[in-house]
Amino acid sequence: MKVLVFQSIGGPRPAWLSQLEIAAVTTRSVDSVEACLAHLRDGSFDAIVMPDNGAQTMTALELLCTSTGSTAPVLVLGTSGGSRLFEAIRLGATDYADDVESLLHRLHARVAVHAREVRKTLRYADLVLDVDLGMAWRGSKACTLTRREFLLAYELVRAGGAAIGIQALSLRVWGCSSDISKRTIEQHVHRLRRKLFLDGTPGNRIQAIYGHGYKMDLQSAQAPVERRKRVAPAASPAGAWAAGPPVLPRERTERPERDMPTQYWVPEHPLGA
Repeated sequence: MKVLVFQSIGGPRPAWLSQLEIAAVTTRSVDSVEACLAHLRDGSFDAIVMPDNGAQTMTALELLCTSTGSTAPVLVLGTSGGSRLFEAIRLGATDYADDVESLLHRLHARVAVHAREVRKTLRYADLVLDVDLGMAWRGSKACTLTRREFLLAYELVRAGGAAIGIQALSLRVWGCSSDISKRTIEQHVHRLRRKLFLDGTPGNRIQAIYGHGYKMDLQSAQAPVERRKRVAPAASPAGAWAAGPPVLPRERTERPERDMPTQYWVPEHPLGA
């Protein structure tokens, strides 16, 4: 098993890193999200381990999970008690361990599940999802997706046109079924429609199923077309009247009512107004 370790290069070597190598885990240290994504695109690493060093780790974790890159499992190694467990899972971590032994067990389990469930390329009509790169294509046009958007597209495509409930989507994409609001899922679906060039017509849409969830509706290959505003060409002053004078709309005239009663004289009230 080959694992990327997110830590500062050049500092003291932590003891838990040596314990991973004793357990036949090959490690490679990286100190930036860009370097991590570059190594993941090679497809030679199975998972990412990030030691919980406070706010700095949480910031890097959020940036990593929202960037376009691999969907490899991301595990956070924290301290006993897991004070930032919920925050790490909320930001996109796959799992959280509070000691090296637990980390090893979770690493093997998560990598095995990831290898069993994820196929390298998933196709549906003209939509292609590259799981290793975390990227999508409509025809020959690349679609840049965030990690959450890619996982959402993956679950919808994997369903093969069947509807997926809101709770199932929140569990598979966010890792929880109750903390994610319906509005959050709607916003991600809205952005996914725009990035995948889905115009809402039958056969080219993500359909909302009232009271249930969503389903991918791609029945035929359609070339993605970017929507652009149509601008009318400006008429030249010289040739403006070449085809004759413009036809002006008729003025609307008020037609008198035929049955309009005549105005009667009303005598002044004797007591005044």
